[in-house]
Amino acid sequence: GVAFVSIEGPPDDPGGAIAREIAEHPFGNPTFTGRQWPLADVRLLAPILASKVVCMGKNYAAHIEEMGGGTFEDPIIFLKPNTA
Repeated sequence: GVAFVSIEGPPDDPGGAIAREIAEHPFGNPTFTGRQWPLADVRLLAPILASKVVCMGKNYAAHIEEMGGGTFEDPIIFLKPNTA
């Protein structure tokens, strides 16, 4: 299943970290379910399920060169659905 977790453990030893399951939403003062797993056994995902991602093209020099160079007045904005 999918759950929000709090990653806890010594920062200098990632192998000792655990993921503690958060009950309900993770904002504010979380309460925990009591379930936990070694971090190595957990697959971390984005903290939200976005319906779309807003992207900006030609936003750095190397990309401008890839796109044929030149300058532009307005940034190139495009959307990517979460199914892309």
